[in-house]
Amino acid sequence: MAKRIKPKQKNKNKKSVHAPRNGAPRALRNTPALVPDTIFWPDRVDHIKAIALRGYSDAEMAAVLGVSEQLLDSWKAYYPNFAKAIDEGRTHADAQVVAALHANAIGYERDVDEVVRTRKGAQVVTVSKYYPGDTSAQKFWLQNRQKEHWNAAQNVAIGGRGKDHPIHIDQETKAMVIHSILNLITPRPDNA
Repeated sequence: MAKRIKPKQKNKNKKSVHAPRNGAPRALRNTPALVPDTIFWPDRVDHIKAIALRGYSDAEMAAVLGVSEQLLDSWKAYYPNFAKAIDEGRTHADAQVVAALHANAIGYERDVDEVVRTRKGAQVVTVSKYYPGDTSAQKFWLQNRQKEHWNAAQNVAIGGRGKDHPIHIDQETKAMVIHSILNLITPRPDNA
């Protein structure tokens, strides 16, 4: 009697090196990973820098590459040019955002093509247009750069002479305040 051989089954307990792509941004979820398997190719540094330019976190970057965060961290530790590409990409992206926020806060001038109607017909003319500063960008900039002067939250201490001397209220005054508050919030009939 012939022996029947079972097909080899995959080990279900073995952890995959690849991260699920559902952590990637929506547009990249169904795309193949840029770097297959567990190999980092130094000639792909430009790709890594481009991914970092998008402002992705390490988790999102690992999902885009199709690897786990642990493998991404080991690549950063083992390949200095890989870590440098990520840092340069993120630094460049941050610098672009800071420059755009600054320009938006102080106002900027930009050349714009406009269609102008003349006797000869419609013509496209390049016009220099000024965009004034945006107050929300100004507020955001100042709240982050000069927190002590532009902080939206104010710390107010109520007390007597300093922190060590609180205001003392006697029981009769407390009872009057509570009674007044209760009278204000108690519903009353319409005909009263």
